[in-house]
Amino acid sequence: PRQKDATLAARIGAAELELRRMGQVSAVLQRGQLGNTAGYSEYFRALARQSVAGLWLTEVSISGAGVAIGVRGRALRAALVPDFIGRLGREDVMRGKTFATLDIDQPTPSAKSGAELAAPAAGAARFVQFHLRSAAVDKAEGGGE
Repeated sequence: PRQKDATLAARIGAAELELRRMGQVSAVLQRGQLGNTAGYSEYFRALARQSVAGLWLTEVSISGAGVAIGVRGRALRAALVPDFIGRLGREDVMRGKTFATLDIDQPTPSAKSGAELAAPAAGAARFVQFHLRSAAVDKAEGGGE
């Protein structure tokens, strides 16, 4: 009988090990265990399509596979915010996403001198600000603000 080539046997063993590892990586990718492998661009396209006159976004955060979503913005009227949320919910990428918290409030004025405080509130903000958070973001922030 022929003698086994030790170098060839080692190369075959290494190739078999590499094949098993690649199979494991493929299985992880197919199960989606790496989170959002498709990226976040579709979320931003959905947000861009929902243009509401008088409402603008100031911050968007998306993490994981789109499970944790946070949106901050401003609107000329508070009534514009639910309209925006409803329209956003009709986007394919947002279907099945749930939001746990919506805060809408008037921005607080910055510290002013006595003379500025005595003047009428002509400089008061003419908009509301809002913060929309999914349950996952709410938990990460310690239950809200």
